[in-house]
Amino acid sequence: MEGERWWSPERAVIAGILGALINSLAIWLTKQAGIAAGTGGFAKWLFAHLNLLLGTSLPEKMGPIGQEVFHTSVGVVSALIFAGVFYRIMPGPGWLRGLIYCQGMWAVQALFVLPWLGNGYFGTGISASAPFWSWSLNALFGVLIGWLYRPRRKRP
Repeated sequence: MEGERWWSPERAVIAGILGALINSLAIWLTKQAGIAAGTGGFAKWLFAHLNLLLGTSLPEKMGPIGQEVFHTSVGVVSALIFAGVFYRIMPGPGWLRGLIYCQGMWAVQALFVLPWLGNGYFGTGISASAPFWSWSLNALFGVLIGWLYRPRRKRP
């Protein structure tokens, strides 16, 4: 039908919320197992840059509720970008599209954000296993949003 949206932002938001919450559970489980997989690097990077650009003093460290709200918000925004931009141009089933998309984001974090924070490339300054675990946790989120998101109709 002419003018009909081929994508569904509402469904992307749901996929982002569910994906982020399940991913948060996985992150919590890694921490309970004593695995150092990450440090909330994106929040630290973002707030430091916002403080610099806006002359504000946003906290770079948040409590558990603030961390979860931030993490879920980033998950929703990531799912919206995936659904609105990348879903229709990527090959394969949804879960594979989500995996590829999120591993692209992981590469940016591993090559730019983590070294900027002093954690080394791929997070090797966090722990020897951090690259594996951060890749795996990003992969989980990607597979989840790719599997959960369903557009309104087939991609053009």
